[in-house]
Amino acid sequence: MDADIVSVLHIAPRANDGLMNRALSCKVAPGATVGEVWQTVVRSDRFKGVATEDLIPLLVGSGTDSGWADYIGQR
Repeated sequence: MDADIVSVLHIAPRANDGLMNRALSCKVAPGATVGEVWQTVVRSDRFKGVATEDLIPLLVGSGTDSGWADYIGQR
């Protein structure tokens, strides 16, 4: 893709343990979580994991379009 910088933001509901904290059975890092595997692939400042419940209020609070903020807040 010829990118100079790539960052990953992993977003999943906190209750979805399979996406947030599941220990993987893979050859790369047996028993590691999704976040731990990504940390081995990219620099630590290029991968962040966040729960959906923590991200939505930040997005709604920083939006300039009140209609959009109301829509996202209700979803």
